[in-house]
Amino acid sequence: MAAKPGRDDGSADDSDNGGNDDNDDNDDNDDNDDNDDDTNGGSGSDGDTDGGGHRQGDSGVTGDSLVLTALRDEAAAFAAALDGLPEAAWERPTRCVPWRVRELVGHVITALARVPDAVAAPAPGRPDTTAISYYRADERFSGAANADRVRTASDRAADGDVSMLARQFADTWRGAAPLCEQQPPDRVIRTRHGDAMLLPEFLTTRVVELVAHGLDVADAVPCQPWLTPAAAQHLLLMLFGPGWPAALAETGGDPVTLIRKATGRAPIDGQESALLDRLGMRRLAFG
Repeated sequence: MAAKPGRDDGSADDSDNGGNDDNDDNDDNDDNDDNDDDTNGGSGSDGDTDGGGHRQGDSGVTGDSLVLTALRDEAAAFAAALDGLPEAAWERPTRCVPWRVRELVGHVITALARVPDAVAAPAPGRPDTTAISYYRADERFSGAANADRVRTASDRAADGDVSMLARQFADTWRGAAPLCEQQPPDRVIRTRHGDAMLLPEFLTTRVVELVAHGLDVADAVPCQPWLTPAAAQHLLLMLFGPGWPAALAETGGDPVTLIRKATGRAPIDGQESALLDRLGMRRLAFG
């Protein structure tokens, strides 16, 4: 679950290569990632799946109001943290090699920008991918896809005025959220990887990107993480299902620590791995 630069598709997509997140279409690098999320974590499925990668009996993990709250809260906290960063902090290396903080932020911007692009495009038919099955090990995690993510993020964050990069982050999420509020909960979008997803499911991958890469930025600066309650709850729901409160309690009660371990941002030993399996953690491919 190490981190990797990310994908960017807007999907948690943004998987990166470093801890990133997101399975982005490759984008995270921007433009190929539907998998921006890149979060770099485990892989695997969480139980029996059907041909489309869904768990049997799993119709998705998101509620549209919860995911929008999580997206808004976490993006606003991320933006506030960027506003407070000294210029030197933007040049610090991150675990998402080869990105510095500035490139990692560029990757997250790309992941968020996938949202309005997806909403503006024609809607496909029935959804075939959930937020869970979005994080599957396939070509979106290939060396070529990661290289494209790195290039895209680097181009977006080329050396220059970091205050402009911070403003771009804020403008991107503030533009995306209202567009989503205007969509019906059954709106289907097409990701860069070609997945057909319900919009709330796709937004969940964007929350993954914000949370995972927010931890990466905080660790690089370094500063205290800004994980928000709504985003923590939404990501833990994705990872553990409705039993997430019990899983959190049994693993010590700290959502930051649990999410770090679940996304490959903190080491786990064999005993902890067995415990996470017993608690039903979905081992997702994050990079």
